[in-house]
Amino acid sequence: MNLQNKALVPVGNFLQSLTLPAQVSRARTKLVASLNAELQNLAESEKQLVADFNGEVNEQGQINWSDGVAPIEYHTEHAVLLNEEVTIELNQPTLMKALKEYFAEWNEDIDPQYAEAFDAFFDALETEQEN
Repeated sequence: MNLQNKALVPVGNFLQSLTLPAQVSRARTKLVASLNAELQNLAESEKQLVADFNGEVNEQGQINWSDGVAPIEYHTEHAVLLNEEVTIELNQPTLMKALKEYFAEWNEDIDPQYAEAFDAFFDALETEQEN
């Protein structure tokens, strides 16, 4: 399943907001763990990007810039990083099948705060089903 880096947190939050049947819930739990692993990779890439532009990330996650302000090039490169697609693996075919089948028939109301996350997740799921 492919998602953009910027969708990792919203999709994870959306999935965790759902009450699901047992097997689908297990699949969701495994998928969220994979999302979290990719988030760790993203965090490391962001820290490296900050360092590349002479910034520093402190203990609280705030960025301190040597000149007091982020270079424009940093924002450009950060946007590129957030738009990169990553592959989220769920290496358990039975659970992936349960997840796909459940969401293929799913037609519940979507809380507006999760609308974009649902859209990104469903697009990724549909693309996964085509493969």
